[in-house]
Amino acid sequence: MPAGKGTYGKKRGRPAKKGGKKKKSMGLTAKQKKLPMALQKAIMKKKRGKRG
Repeated sequence: MPAGKGTYGKKRGRPAKKGGKKKKSMGLTAKQKKLPMALQKAIMKKKRGKRG
């Protein structure tokens, strides 16, 4: 377990949290799925970019 701060000040204690890599999702969120089909398709097209 990481040690508490104690009397050593800020240098010693809990290690800093590392920012994990987030995978880019290609699907729609639950909120977006409730939108009209035409809007959903437009969002997907925008996510895919010009090549798709």
